Amino acid sequence: QDDPAAERRRLPGPWSFMRAPTQKDIAPKRRRLAFDRPLPDLAALVVMDFEWTADKGRRMLPCCEIIQFPAVVVRFKGSWAPSTVLSAFSRELCGISQAQVDAAPDLRQVLRSFLAWLQAQGLAAPDGGKDESSGRWCFATWTDADIGNTLVAQLEAYNIDLPRCFTDWVDLKQLYRRHYKHGPQGGLQKCVEYLGLKFEGRAHNGLVDARNTARLAAHMARDGFVFRRPTRSIDPRSGRMFGDRRARLGAGDATQR
Repeated sequence: QDDPAAERRRLPGPWSFMRAPTQKDIAPKRRRLAFDRPLPDLAALVVMDFEWTADKGRRMLPCCEIIQFPAVVVRFKGSWAPSTVLSAFSRELCGISQAQVDAAPDLRQVLRSFLAWLQAQGLAAPDGGKDESSGRWCFATWTDADIGNTLVAQLEAYNIDLPRCFTDWVDLKQLYRRHYKHGPQGGLQKCVEYLGLKFEGRAHNGLVDARNTARLAAHMARDGFVFRRPTRSIDPRSGRMFGDRRARLGAGDATQR
């Protein structure tokens, strides 16, 4: 049986085989809220600034090795002995002695201690993944070199699994440039001083740099910047950070940080 209302909705002339659009047709589609809902703000940043072995004009083999492993949420600092002897360049740059490194625990022990510390802060689960029951959080570093290059390369060289919580992080250098419209010139210390803050301590000491980076992040938050998402992450297929086209990791020179 013909529907008179449907007939009235048909278009005239040669388009009579089509009907005119109804209000339902032109109404906006219902949004998929699960995808459109904005991310909640990050509840915490674990600011890190590694120091690693380096030398002028000489490649470090099999990779650059981390000699200071600091983090700032609450104070934490770890260091361990790389298999190579520290160069005079590394000793002078970081203010760390060969005796300090020789007496330190190895990387596996430091990672276990670090994960236990994160658990005590309510930030890590027993399996090494993130515990975000009290809010989202992310690591934060000054450039991608600390986690994306140096840590990944050293763990790969010594056949150590990357803890699950290190899957992503915030590059504060990138966000600093975005927020202040000012390209970082002269490294972390110059950027801290550009904000009117005093750089506290000896640059290129891991814990000193991490503390000053944390102060910079807090200043950005007071200036209205909202931390919501990481800027870089690890590709689970390759175990390396997305966007890294270099065939060799961990070749960074500390003077370029």
